[in-house]
Amino acid sequence: MNVSEGLIIIKGVLCDIGKCTDVNIVVPHGVLSIGPKAFSGCKRIKNMAIPATVSDIGAEAFKNCVNLESLTIYKPEDMLEKTAKDITPEESGAPSKETKTVNIPLGTKAIGQYTFYGCKKIKVVVIPESVKYIDNFAFTGCKSLKVAAVPKNTSVYGRAFDSSVKIMYV
Repeated sequence: MNVSEGLIIIKGVLCDIGKCTDVNIVVPHGVLSIGPKAFSGCKRIKNMAIPATVSDIGAEAFKNCVNLESLTIYKPEDMLEKTAKDITPEESGAPSKETKTVNIPLGTKAIGQYTFYGCKKIKVVVIPESVKYIDNFAFTGCKSLKVAAVPKNTSVYGRAFDSSVKIMYV
């Protein structure tokens, strides 16, 4: 499903979608930011595709999306008739379809508090050099998360990750 019903975009910011019941979500091209709590508590979401135009992900945007397995980034030309689950690993940058990976969009400047808190199925996080800081509890409670690739120049605050997560500075 393309997110359109119940979707509110204010000056390029996606917000107030919190009651989403779909498993596969494609955020429309042109969205610049995913607002705070935009998908917080959407327990059914499994696959999400967001456009490369997104440069900001608000605090608690995906908090307690307990079934979120993949968050992929797309360019408009990749998405002619595809849904979130149809994007290939090569298009998303994910190592493989089996790896439950979150690739933060290039251009994102920060990852706010509790952004992915409680997303229990995420196993790998890849963060681009554009991210300057990862705030407290951004990935806390991600029980399956074992590895996070973080650029050397990115500040990681407090308990951004659980202590069991291996942070690889790249």
